[in-house]
Amino acid sequence: MRFAIVLTLCRRPRLLVLLSVLAATFVLPGTATAQLQPQRLRCEHLANPINVDAARPRLSWIVTSPRRGARQRAYRTLVASSPALLSKDRGDLWDSGRVQSDETLGIEYAGRPLGTGQECWWKVRVWDEKNAASQWSKPAMWAMGLLHRADWRARWISCPIRRDKADDPTYLPAPMFRREFRIGGPVRRAVLYVTAAGLYEMWLNGRRVGRDYFTPGWTEYHKRLYYQAYDVTPLIRASALNAMGAIVGDGWYGLHHHGRGRLGLKAQLHIEYASGRTEIVATDAKWKATDDSPIRMSDIYNGEVYDARRAPRGWTLPGFDDRSWTPVVVDFQGLSGTVWKDVTEVVRNAVRDNRLSITASNDLFGDPLYGVVKTLRVRYRTGLRVQERRVSEGQSLTLDGGRNPLVILKAEYGADTAEADVTRAVLQAHPGSPVRKTQELRPVSVREVKPGVFVYDLGQNFAGWARLKVRGRAGTAVTLRFAEMLNPDGTIYTANLRGAKATDRYTLSGSGTEIWEPRFTFHGFRYVELTGYPGRPGLDAVTGVVVHSDCGITGQWECSEPLLNRLYKNIVWGQRSNYLEVPTDCPQRDERMGWSGDAQVFVGTGAYCMHIAPFMTAWMRTFNDTQNSDGAYPNVAPRFWGTSPAWGDAGLICPWTVYRMYGDRRILAEHYDGMKRWVEYLRQRSSGFLRPAEGYGDWLNVQDDTPKDVIATAFFAHSADLLSRMAGVLGNRRDEQRYRQLFQQIAQAFTRAYVSDGSDGKPRGTVKGDSQTAYLLALQFDLLPPDLRPAAFQRLLDNLQRHRNHLTVGFVGVDHLLPVLSRFGRADLAWRLLTNRDYPSWLYSVTQGATTIWERWDGWRHDAGFQNPGMNSFNHYAFGACGKWMFSDAAGIAPDSPAFKRILIRPTPGGGLKWLRASYDSVRGPIAVEWHVQGRSLRLKVAVPANTTALVHIPAASGQVVLESGKPAERSAGVRLRGKAAGRTVYEVGGGTYTFETR
Repeated sequence: MRFAIVLTLCRRPRLLVLLSVLAATFVLPGTATAQLQPQRLRCEHLANPINVDAARPRLSWIVTSPRRGARQRAYRTLVASSPALLSKDRGDLWDSGRVQSDETLGIEYAGRPLGTGQECWWKVRVWDEKNAASQWSKPAMWAMGLLHRADWRARWISCPIRRDKADDPTYLPAPMFRREFRIGGPVRRAVLYVTAAGLYEMWLNGRRVGRDYFTPGWTEYHKRLYYQAYDVTPLIRASALNAMGAIVGDGWYGLHHHGRGRLGLKAQLHIEYASGRTEIVATDAKWKATDDSPIRMSDIYNGEVYDARRAPRGWTLPGFDDRSWTPVVVDFQGLSGTVWKDVTEVVRNAVRDNRLSITASNDLFGDPLYGVVKTLRVRYRTGLRVQERRVSEGQSLTLDGGRNPLVILKAEYGADTAEADVTRAVLQAHPGSPVRKTQELRPVSVREVKPGVFVYDLGQNFAGWARLKVRGRAGTAVTLRFAEMLNPDGTIYTANLRGAKATDRYTLSGSGTEIWEPRFTFHGFRYVELTGYPGRPGLDAVTGVVVHSDCGITGQWECSEPLLNRLYKNIVWGQRSNYLEVPTDCPQRDERMGWSGDAQVFVGTGAYCMHIAPFMTAWMRTFNDTQNSDGAYPNVAPRFWGTSPAWGDAGLICPWTVYRMYGDRRILAEHYDGMKRWVEYLRQRSSGFLRPAEGYGDWLNVQDDTPKDVIATAFFAHSADLLSRMAGVLGNRRDEQRYRQLFQQIAQAFTRAYVSDGSDGKPRGTVKGDSQTAYLLALQFDLLPPDLRPAAFQRLLDNLQRHRNHLTVGFVGVDHLLPVLSRFGRADLAWRLLTNRDYPSWLYSVTQGATTIWERWDGWRHDAGFQNPGMNSFNHYAFGACGKWMFSDAAGIAPDSPAFKRILIRPTPGGGLKWLRASYDSVRGPIAVEWHVQGRSLRLKVAVPANTTALVHIPAASGQVVLESGKPAERSAGVRLRGKAAGRTVYEVGGGTYTFETR
């Protein structure tokens, strides 16, 4: 048997255009110039950020070299206050001097204290293992944000909304703000800092500011509010009159945080003149506002309504006539309060035939708080179950007692604006990835399914919106509705949207060809229904606009099986659709919440597919802001929505993944206290180290339930284990030992309570529930003593055999199925599960035409049609968690130490594939693997960054010889034999190009 294996290790990235190097700088006589070169400079994970508020920003870079085994042995960073000083090699802010270290990640700035708005220009030089110095890197920069609350000169401004003039008393017009100001000379630099209670869009002198959408983001607004910074120097008109404008929509603030009717804007423009003089133009009483807006309503769930006839021409330009606009409200005066009116008797009297149907309105209940959208909250009982339902003003509430009497216990109408009070919130620079347009999709077809009803197929399910192109008479209204699937008759299927209307409406101005797209809503869809269109629309009337947090793609995966390629694309499209400011569950129905269970299940896959460190940094702050005072971590962040095993544990699983993939210790330190409070919350609510049966369980499993106490106790142990590991990383030896002991105690209790030793008549190793997920958690979390693990693994295999070697896992087990099979020596079975095509399997939805990951394994079946529309998203990334295994095992790219300083290259060919290639752009540089199976031979190509070490596991049977470049591998330069493991020969290599062959 002969294996031909080609291994190529190089530092030249295959997927990126890296930063170019500066021209050679002065090198001391007799000092060699290194081939090692620093590139891709980053500050706080970002390229040239201008809104950094960390007191000690962290600097990172990668190094590249064409030479085998090149390593960094030292570095020197220079940070200057101007590009001119940096070009002279003068680090007036910080000169680290030569630091003996091979580290390239998270180097903390240690220079002079930095002030608000401070510009910092920096570069780095490195020395290799031969003491040869590199050239200086290309310069990079960062700028500080507003570091202290006192730096904010701006006031909150709002617009009084005339609700009697609105099209809808609940969904109000988006207010518009403007101010003109004069610039008194040439400007060197101008930076705009802005946030909002709601979602904002800023304009300066007729041009939109920035490329970001859904700013300032979604947080617990009463605790923390993010802001953005934009360099607007090119937009400024020097020595002339200028105009700023803004429009603010409801967004998540209005939808979930009682903010409708009290939207606000806070912004300030910092101007630095060429003379050195500075000036600030801020939101204050000098601004004017109007509610006579073309955006008649905007809602995350229901869509946006736009009347182009109302659009004021030139309102963001100087000279606009704003005499009809009104003075702004400053600091929410008259728009705050907490008032609840008891309306129990009114609601009770509305119950007819054991059924309540009532509309929340001021006409029925009176108006307890003018100007703010109210809520009707009803507490009721059916049988022994007590529940509460809420609807916003203008919406209807329907309750049906069914067979049990419907008893109204309490009903109140009013508002509590405490959650909408942003005036005391921490104002913080947004650390995450901005939401942006990343792609446009052209329709693949359009059909007239009914007279005047046209359905466009964009060929791909995604999150975003549709751009409309239309020409017609003023007042013509065109309606767009959105759906993921079609009914058998070709009409759009909207039952699974539940209460979300997902409808946009555009009224024409009659000014010729009009192009419009919404600002403050998004939809999850593949199909667009167009009605009211003047004439017959062409294919170009609709364009799909893809919108998501622009994390940046880091993973590529492709193989010889087209269905697996489509599966990987579906995984990425699911991530693109649901990484939208927070990690949501779905982008289409009346939910779209930051579900923590989905997030932790997918985070390992997500970190391969995209650079998610900034995204998770932002969301984990919100997650911890949502933590209860008793320590409970939330099911949903923002908004809490209770706590559940495997959901709350995202508070440890996500930061730990960020640390493992990116080497970020700060995210562990920042949230360590919250993590401890969570584990102590679990400890206090356990008995004998066993947790009660509570929570969602193994959500959406295939008739293979796992007892909830098994899940709860397993994740209690897992969180204790992770907390111990994190304590070790942070140097807290006391906690490391304490939580290591707690983990061991939980594991022992788990084994005693839930695992059979054979004495009870059950097969040895049987875990309570006998489900796939029960075994996966016990094995993956190392809850069993070593002597029980083979028996438990056999029980898992027995379960799989009973299910014809098909999966039955739900959300809780899906992340662990393939890794456990590989870990215990059955990668062949992992491949079979991944490549199964019939239900239930990963590829079943692909065979049914899926272009994203579905919420259910059987969201639609060829023999049964649609599942229950109450819970049936066709864009739900959780079941795409298999993507982690596709990288770490199938391709064989995994971290052997944090941030891939030491890399494990251990590909696992199988599944009948002829070839596979994958790449991952790590924080130390690109890593790539490509293997080909030809008969009994295997070719393997690998790319590994400089300044790292790879352990390469090569399949080699006993007696085979491994050659490198035609000579015995152990004699080859840079190759070190480490031994044999599990039928593989293991070599340690540095950077370089290698060709291995086994004979």
